[in-house]
Amino acid sequence: PLFRIQALKILKIYGAFINGIMKLYFTHKRGCFYDEDKLQEIIKPKSRYVFAGVVNGLLLVHDEKFGLMEVRGHKIYDVVGGHVLAGKMVTTILPLSENKFLIGTINDGFYIWDMQKIYPWGVSVNPLFKDINIFCGIQYNKDLFAIGTIQGGLLVIDKQGDVVMHID
Repeated sequence: PLFRIQALKILKIYGAFINGIMKLYFTHKRGCFYDEDKLQEIIKPKSRYVFAGVVNGLLLVHDEKFGLMEVRGHKIYDVVGGHVLAGKMVTTILPLSENKFLIGTINDGFYIWDMQKIYPWGVSVNPLFKDINIFCGIQYNKDLFAIGTIQGGLLVIDKQGDVVMHID
């Protein structure tokens, strides 16, 4: 118990996610570890985790040098096309549908992951997001996303990429 408390203080945990039935994952740049009843093992990244999130029941992590990956149980797996995001800074992952995801990056706009490949989101607003730097995003309701930016305030967009509201 003492080790667990000290480890949590030292590691400066930046994310905690519940995935599945009572499995709590903690993420840190040096690894991801999980806790069911007690601290288990550390799932080490290939280089360094810079983002983690649970979307549609998937625990996704972004490794800065190797791209998007998925944590399942005790292991980490490459996702198909995940290498496209290597070297980019992922800041949010949002559900477009059950099998399609909207991935925001700080300098490169949005990408789509359809579980087969990752490609730039081909909507007219995407170049704007490259300029105003996506910082965070949440699903606002079933059909809208609220996107916080560094240089452009808050934008609410729909799943087709149309801006519904802009607060700067």
